Amino acid sequence: MNANYPVATVKALAAEGEDLMANNSDDDGEEDLDESNFQTMATITTFVYEKEMAIAAIGEICLSVGEPFLPYVPESLEVLLELIENDQNDIRQSVAVALGRTLPYHSFSCA
Repeated sequence: MNANYPVATVKALAAEGEDLMANNSDDDGEEDLDESNFQTMATITTFVYEKEMAIAAIGEICLSVGEPFLPYVPESLEVLLELIENDQNDIRQSVAVALGRTLPYHSFSCA
């Protein structure tokens, strides 16, 4: 089992989601109500939810595992801090919760 799975998942989802959102921009300002837009919105909604869950997993793993997770705390914090400025409120909220669970271990991982 790869111990870096949560961090790798967040990075992979971030890249895919940014591409989806960039491709979904509408230059003329009008909304087309065709089926392809609904499919794209469903995909983006699913992406946001999966990203939230991956972020939450980082915080939960850190909280549950404790000391054995210390080597992964700096990399996890790096990923979380990149996501704190995300456009999606739900993602920023998940990042804030995950940071609250991860930051207390940061001082131990730097020692």
